[in-house]
Amino acid sequence: MNKTLKVFIVDDHDAIIDGLSLNLDNESGIKVIGSAKSSEEAIARILTTKPDVVVMDHVLKGGPSGLETSKHLLAINPDFIILFFTIEESAHVIKETLALGVKGYVLKGEDREYYTRGIREVAKGMVYKSPEVEKILLENEGIEKPPILTERELEIAILLAKGFTRKDIAAALFISENTVSSHIKNIYSKLDIHNVAELIAWLRDNGHI
Repeated sequence: MNKTLKVFIVDDHDAIIDGLSLNLDNESGIKVIGSAKSSEEAIARILTTKPDVVVMDHVLKGGPSGLETSKHLLAINPDFIILFFTIEESAHVIKETLALGVKGYVLKGEDREYYTRGIREVAKGMVYKSPEVEKILLENEGIEKPPILTERELEIAILLAKGFTRKDIAAALFISENTVSSHIKNIYSKLDIHNVAELIAWLRDNGHI
């Protein structure tokens, strides 16, 4: 006989908790064993009830978010299996959530079959992303990745940010001013920037200065 999956729901809306509980309890092999609306309550009850899968929302009642709650739970026990069921559809947030160690991500509003399938999949140790989540990540693939400069371009960019003139850079790197100008043109094009101030901001944002 297959093991019944114990599910714990964390959401700040009673209607979501009630609807999910009703739907999941009607699924073969799944049983909702508890719920919570706040981070503090969720952590305390999850540690006590030890569910197989935690269904988590990003927005919780007061205090820490679902993401912070997940960080806390996974710090206590990295084996906790968490699936997010949420309206948050930013590609950046989805990536951040999954990078944390969360095993599943489903959007509210998608068909019921996707969160039930997600629960079963993550319980097996797999990572599950619903079709809409997969679509969002595919459409945003590469958009949020920082542009990559070559080693020489990065070297020139840092010198330029420090106030070096093209002549100074050429002398420091033993290359011609024309070569420096060519590199700077490539740097600005790759980063889609137009002046040194924007270059400094990019270098700072990406940890180079």
